[in-house]
Amino acid sequence: MNSLRRRLILLLVASIVGVVGLATAAVISVRGGGPPPELTVPWVAQQMELVMRLLPSPIPDVLQVQLTDHPAGGKVARPETAMLNDVLRRRGFDVLAVVSDKPDEPGQLASVRLPDNRWAIVEVPHIDPPRREWLILAGWISLIVAGATAVSVYFTSVLIRPLEMLETAVSKIGSDGVLAAVPEVGSAEVKATAHALNQLSSRLRTAMESRMRLVAAAGHDLRTPMTRMRLRAEFLDDERDKWLHDLDELDRIADSAIRLVREEVNQDAVEPVDLEKTVRDIEGE
Repeated sequence: MNSLRRRLILLLVASIVGVVGLATAAVISVRGGGPPPELTVPWVAQQMELVMRLLPSPIPDVLQVQLTDHPAGGKVARPETAMLNDVLRRRGFDVLAVVSDKPDEPGQLASVRLPDNRWAIVEVPHIDPPRREWLILAGWISLIVAGATAVSVYFTSVLIRPLEMLETAVSKIGSDGVLAAVPEVGSAEVKATAHALNQLSSRLRTAMESRMRLVAAAGHDLRTPMTRMRLRAEFLDDERDKWLHDLDELDRIADSAIRLVREEVNQDAVEPVDLEKTVRDIEGE
């Protein structure tokens, strides 16, 4: 995880999956409680009203009402029971209604005592969770991870493009220490990075050329006083050899400086050097 690309991808994937996962969990929690009583109880009251208005005629099967001698069993749901009785009373029916939970499965049953002392039982609408809910949720999360990974990889490549451009430019630095020209194309950030690299390359080229000119000028300027000193040394009797030896050494220094400039300017002129032979020549002197 030392790579900046991997860190950015991991951060983006974790952020996207985390946000979508929290939103999914919130939706599941809201949906898991079923529809609110304010929506289901008026529907049940309307069904019971139709049943009582149809009596004593047969009840059509489309209403899905069960007529029994006793109310449905199960724990009584007091808020829904009070709401159903209130709705029926406001509709003009003074009857007893009970809403109870199903004993062995989710959902509720509404029981209303009819004028003939029978009980009409209607199932309260309930949204059951889909089968294999966890398998569906796992598939949903897998799709989110795949999509988030694809998006993260793309945007990460866009974000680190200036860094990749910088790495490429640095890897192409020549032996003269100057950066290669970078095309100033792409987004605003990429253009700004390329422009900064090109400016740096221009400044480096200017500095290198100034250094080369200085070294070349120094090498050439040494020639004149060295020539005068060599002529004067010819008229010396004492220490003439020492003077000539020092002048030869200065001459080699000046030649090395000029050769350095030529090699920097013309890279094709660079030739391999036999280091062992050079060391033996120096020892022989």
